[in-house]
Amino acid sequence: KYCCVMSAQVSVDVAVQFLAEYYDIKASFVELLPSYDDQNFLITGVQGGSNVHEKWVMKISCRGDSEGEIDLENKAMEHIETKAREIRSRLDEDLCSRNVVVRTPCPVKSKDCKFITRMDAKRLGYASNEIAKEMVGFKFLMVRLVTYIEGEVMAKSHQTQELLVDLGRKLGMMDRFFFDFKHKHAKRDIKWDLMNAEREIKKNLSFVQSLENGAYKTP
Repeated sequence: KYCCVMSAQVSVDVAVQFLAEYYDIKASFVELLPSYDDQNFLITGVQGGSNVHEKWVMKISCRGDSEGEIDLENKAMEHIETKAREIRSRLDEDLCSRNVVVRTPCPVKSKDCKFITRMDAKRLGYASNEIAKEMVGFKFLMVRLVTYIEGEVMAKSHQTQELLVDLGRKLGMMDRFFFDFKHKHAKRDIKWDLMNAEREIKKNLSFVQSLENGAYKTP
């Protein structure tokens, strides 16, 4: 079994040691990122014999996904990047510099050429607390590293008409990219799937507090 603990479980020290051992990365700065399911760290450091500082995101799976489902996400990123690279190769330098083509993080291989590595649960060092009780019977966490894309999250950006049009264009581009994408784990039942929107809204609507009388009613 792999470990599925919804609380924070990996310390910065453990993350840094793991990166050095499995990715040959010497981290100079580590920041815990906001996340919904995974535990994510923004890593700044150097890899191998390089003197160039780079950034990555270390993702530690905590949600109970299978290795196949994580592979699905990795393959999807690689698929987008391959398609985008094909388009960029046909564009002039000016268009490429304006980021008219979708950009995506890409999975990074470990020293033993794996995109998904396993972190032994014994590394976490929990003894008798509540998290340790949750981990009984679990042996490891699944870890991966992806490249980092500089930028500002949309929620903090001034949402101009130009930005919204660009968002729509890139969503359409990604939709076309996935026309020929296949993976055996692609069909999974998750509540964030838009196909499940009606089901999930009906199931959870009772938790919404009405701001105005009669504003929200369960269908």
